[in-house]
Amino acid sequence: MLDVRALVAARRVVVHFQPIVSLRRRQVIGYEALARGVGEHGWISPLALFEAARQQGLALELDRLCRETALRTFVASSLGSAMLFLNVDPTVLTAGVVGSQWIRRMAEEVGIRPSSVVIEIAEKQVADAQLLYDFAKQYRQQGFLIALDDFGAAHSNLDRLAQVAPDIIKIDRGLVQGAHQSSARRLLLHSLADLCRRQGALGLAEGVENAAEALALAHAGFDLFQGYFFGRPADASAVSVEAAVQVAHATATEFEKCRRRSLVTAKRRSRELLQRVQEMVHVLRRCAPPEFGAVLEEVVRLSNDVDCIFVTDLRGIQVSATVCQNRDHGHGSALFQKAPPGTDHGIKDYIAVPRRLHKDWYISSHYVSYATRSICRTVSYTFQARDGRTYFLCVDFADDEFDPLISMGGARQNL
Repeated sequence: MLDVRALVAARRVVVHFQPIVSLRRRQVIGYEALARGVGEHGWISPLALFEAARQQGLALELDRLCRETALRTFVASSLGSAMLFLNVDPTVLTAGVVGSQWIRRMAEEVGIRPSSVVIEIAEKQVADAQLLYDFAKQYRQQGFLIALDDFGAAHSNLDRLAQVAPDIIKIDRGLVQGAHQSSARRLLLHSLADLCRRQGALGLAEGVENAAEALALAHAGFDLFQGYFFGRPADASAVSVEAAVQVAHATATEFEKCRRRSLVTAKRRSRELLQRVQEMVHVLRRCAPPEFGAVLEEVVRLSNDVDCIFVTDLRGIQVSATVCQNRDHGHGSALFQKAPPGTDHGIKDYIAVPRRLHKDWYISSHYVSYATRSICRTVSYTFQARDGRTYFLCVDFADDEFDPLISMGGARQNL
């Protein structure tokens, strides 16, 4: 059995450092300190070490030894100009620990500024939300930065995210791995990156193992990265800053190329959709309202990617039936139903925005259609029919292969 008390007394702990890079800056911005025990027969993994410490009631003593070793080693190394990411075992957070000021006192002793230290906490393992809040508030007031670790894993709590208001949110590697192989995962990561920004935090993707994952995450909106692709944990004297910077620089350069291609693709697609809707409008201008239905039926028959189509008046009140492709998406559900004539669409962006901006057309961002349950984009276009009145033609284009990597927000583009 591992004797944690003896290990702590003998200070048999070493710390390795793993680089954290910024693609935008193309540089290493910090290092996470990763501790492991030194046993008689080699390294003791952090998981085994801390599990034994908890069982023996020595988690706090071990955690403080690891933090002290990390701080002293970092300051004594050539890495000290960057940020130090310092883990705190969340299971040791008690009222006494939170008020102890231990990290502040140790930082002063070794001579590192609080602003150079990021304190990492895996919030899902903290039983008392108030203690987590108090701990984060106290150390932030002293100048330390706060990071929530492993966000998106197990039972991550969005309410705690709002309460703690971290400076950095580290996305769990379980979401990161294989991001380039799953459009659904990329969409989720895109949303998480947006959530980080709206929370006023930096999103950090950890566990990045290859260039494809890094590029997918960069397209999703992340700038900070950690993982074997950028550098493995190593002794402070063996960390290769140059190698990590080279990988970051090459990845950023490739990302810029991919983004330019994505912009070109997205703009071309938007122009194509707009041109097709203009052709439909050209036909509808020669029609009276009772004839709209036949035109819409013909459009759907000839266009596989038109998910559904309808006409509203200038206020957004639907004046035609909704004509859809014969797809079995949401049919039969009380939630997903075609909108009947008389439905008020005035609050929807594709009606409200062009009315407010006095524009003839609008291309929406992607959303889930209530008519068919498909992921689609709506193109709306005003036209004057044969009766002299102005209407909106609304065309939902299906995009079941939607990928946030090439979605640039529809009408926000400068066509």
